[in-house]
Amino acid sequence: MPHIRPLPRLSVDQQVHIQDPTSRCWDKVGVVMGYGRTRDIDIRLPRGRVYWRNCHFIRLIPSSPGDSP
Repeated sequence: MPHIRPLPRLSVDQQVHIQDPTSRCWDKVGVVMGYGRTRDIDIRLPRGRVYWRNCHFIRLIPSSPGDSP
């Protein structure tokens, strides 16, 4: 059985970076909308497009200290 690294669970409405599969750049930003059955996450981009991505290709955008109320 291959080793699977446990990844932190993202909550709905968190902003994340998405890696472009062609250029491998982390150039898209979206919001977590939900989860699939395995390691895939539903992400909505600002223009309304929805992507399903494996959590390996998603990174959490760190929140700055001034963002919390």
